[in-house]
Amino acid sequence: MKNFITTIGICICVLGMSDCKSKSSAYLTVKANTEKNITGAKWILYELEGVDLAASKNNLTPEAFIMFDANENRVNGNSGCNIFGGTYQIGPDEAIKFSGMVSTRKACLDMTVENRMNKMFQTIDGYSLQGDTLSLNQGKITLARFVKE
Repeated sequence: MKNFITTIGICICVLGMSDCKSKSSAYLTVKANTEKNITGAKWILYELEGVDLAASKNNLTPEAFIMFDANENRVNGNSGCNIFGGTYQIGPDEAIKFSGMVSTRKACLDMTVENRMNKMFQTIDGYSLQGDTLSLNQGKITLARFVKE
């Protein structure tokens, strides 16, 4: 009887571990497929909080962009004046979270895009990818749209 209970316990542990492995494997597959699509490219910001930036861009302001590095889960870019960097984590169901975001602190003539972008990273919780367009979202609200360069 003691051996039977031990055998049952081992079976339950093995089944439980295989269930965890399949969930983890599914998460890694989602992550790998997504990162394959968003990493290795420069994403140019063209819309921020519903405002078309192409219409308001002047030639004195650098182009705002974002880039993702899958090897180290790092993100970096330019927010229109300063460069920024940090880490990102992609989860299931198109979830994304940014953390440890830092930025240089140059003073620029127009800090509107800069300030909005810096605040945006604190609230983003999702993304969507349609062709060459990456959208970063808060819930169902699109905060920023980028086009692949």
